[in-house]
Amino acid sequence: MHYLKKSLVDLHSSDYPKLNSDNRKRLKLNEAVARSFKKRLKILSDAIRELNHDIKERQSKSQQVQDKIEKEISHLEFVLKEMAKFPLAQVDMIETRRLGLEGELLRLKHQERTEYIKAWSDVSTLKRKRRDFIMEYENLLRTEEMLE
Repeated sequence: MHYLKKSLVDLHSSDYPKLNSDNRKRLKLNEAVARSFKKRLKILSDAIRELNHDIKERQSKSQQVQDKIEKEISHLEFVLKEMAKFPLAQVDMIETRRLGLEGELLRLKHQERTEYIKAWSDVSTLKRKRRDFIMEYENLLRTEEMLE
């Protein structure tokens, strides 16, 4: 019986060498596909993590800029309030200064709105990219699970 098993293995190996070769090729291909999936998943995972960091960083930078602008606005409003003690048009120099401060105040408020809108736009774009990467990551995971 042992002789029979050995001869069947020999028969199988000798008569169908292409079958063994095909199986080895298929295994190598499966391993290559698995490595490719793992690499792609790692790249997407890293990209998602970077986008999360970029979103937080953009929000933080925007907040810093807006805080600085708000501080300048508060200072100008204080100075203008102090200047209100002087009657209008009494001293030309004071009136010129008041108009300059009011112009600066309007410019800063405009800059603050512009920064808010730009930050919102940047963060929205980053979130959209992150959502696309997450969807691609999940699709890749599902495909990998189906292949296993």
